[in-house]
Amino acid sequence: MSMRTGELSEDRVHRVVVGVALLLCGSAGLARADERLHLAWTAPADCPDREQVMREVDALLGDSPTTHPESVDVSVEVARAADDAWRVRIETPARGGRRELVGKSCRALVDAVDVILALMIEPELEPRKQPEPEPAIVVPPPEPPAALPPPSPPSSVAIAAGLVLEGDVGALPRAALGVGARGALLLGRTRVEASIVGFLPTRARVDGRSTAGADIRLEVGTLGVCHLWPLGPVELGPCLTLELGRMHGKGFGVDSPGDGAAFWAAARAGADLGVPFGQHVALHLRAEAVAPLVELGFVLDNVGPVHQPSSVGLRTQLAGEYRF
Repeated sequence: MSMRTGELSEDRVHRVVVGVALLLCGSAGLARADERLHLAWTAPADCPDREQVMREVDALLGDSPTTHPESVDVSVEVARAADDAWRVRIETPARGGRRELVGKSCRALVDAVDVILALMIEPELEPRKQPEPEPAIVVPPPEPPAALPPPSPPSSVAIAAGLVLEGDVGALPRAALGVGARGALLLGRTRVEASIVGFLPTRARVDGRSTAGADIRLEVGTLGVCHLWPLGPVELGPCLTLELGRMHGKGFGVDSPGDGAAFWAAARAGADLGVPFGQHVALHLRAEAVAPLVELGFVLDNVGPVHQPSSVGLRTQLAGEYRF
């Protein structure tokens, strides 16, 4: 038996080349997931891995032709959520897209992700096998927290103590200077104060007799309340004060000068200006009108009246205090 080798005709060679070219062109036009999808996959060990997902996407694409040649970069993260639920986050950085799905099982979420990835590769796809994913809940982005009202300033309670330098016009025969001490209970902006002040004696003379008269002095204790509001770096507000004490007189220039004392009571009303220096030190300036609540006067026997306080006087005060 003999074999004959025939020559391949030019027509048959042409048909073979054309067939191979058509086969290659057809294969190049298929939407293959591994060529079109750059997938970053993160999931727990009991979920499908990246390779399985790529195979499932290939199965969905089948032999669908490629109509959108651009590649897709996508990141998928699957994780457990609260209450035995699962959550998947899908991000496409180049497209600025982000989706979140929640489901009852990892498998149900991965089935939904397979379809989404296949549609990213070929939006006009009509998959041969498109699973019906479990209904998922789309999680909206968290809303920014509502602005809270500013907290109300806490009420402060403190104690202050300091020295007082006080001036009087009207209660004594002449303008007089007094020194003393003061303490205060600070309840927020309200001050409850108590003080003790002694005034230096001033001299009063009997009318028409320059050599006869009396030296008058005054010692008082006060209880008052002020309410100060902040006004820039200082504090300003009204004050009301009750003043109780003793006025004492000692005569001179007569044969039997003698001395005497009388009860003193007055009401004061005015304003206080506080200037804080740091957290503990403050300086207070105060001006108040003084109205006596009792009538009194000093008289030298067989000579005549020496002094009677004015119906309205003025009291000024400079006080430095330390706040504890």
